[in-house]
Amino acid sequence: MPEKHTYHKLLLVWKSPRNKANYAVGTLELKDEQYFFYYNHEIYKQAVKEGFVPFVGLSDVETIYQSNKLFSSFERRIPNTDRNDFKRFLKSHKINSSNVEWEYLCITQGRLATDQISFIAPIIYASTSNVALLNVDIAGWSHTKDEVQDYHIDDPISVQWDASNEKDREAVEVVLDYREKLRLGYIPKPFNAFFYKVLKDGFDIHARIQAKIPEENRPLILVACEMDENSFGKLKELHYMFEVRNWI
Repeated sequence: MPEKHTYHKLLLVWKSPRNKANYAVGTLELKDEQYFFYYNHEIYKQAVKEGFVPFVGLSDVETIYQSNKLFSSFERRIPNTDRNDFKRFLKSHKINSSNVEWEYLCITQGRLATDQISFIAPIIYASTSNVALLNVDIAGWSHTKDEVQDYHIDDPISVQWDASNEKDREAVEVVLDYREKLRLGYIPKPFNAFFYKVLKDGFDIHARIQAKIPEENRPLILVACEMDENSFGKLKELHYMFEVRNWI
């Protein structure tokens, strides 16, 4: 079993300064202590139209890049590991992995104030149990927090299609069940595309609040869906957003 925070795959998301949309332009993977990076072709093409520029040293969209160390374009997102604040970070998150840089990216998403790049964890699909699981910060919180005001970790929530959303026909909202379906927020992009298709196909989705992010009080939610292997296989265009495992 891997360490507490470990994923083997992270989606590299670029937020367009023009339309504020998120594009999962690439994928960073860690396999057997080797790093791999490749672009998600169709999404990359969409992002380029909005101004995205390939990373220095990683400019060939057709290449699967491999390295025994984190690519230099992403290294600057990791603080100096000898700094006391970095050591405190490791201690507070109980990280004793042999690859603390990767764990740091998994937890912090590698965000910098100087650009629009982040690394987000994928949906986990367990092939033996046919369950898809997503741990994610809720989107749209800045627009809903004043109305919601307060909520509790054990509040019942559910997921539904927001048919009234004219800006995004695949918008999937998360609502507080006991407050007349008051909107808590949204499943963030790109994951909304998967859960939209799941809802349209009649599969049940279960969700619960995992935690509150201290700085913003933003909900961290767990979303789960049982989906048979055949149905999952039909969603090939969305497989880039998954990490497939035979266990959870």
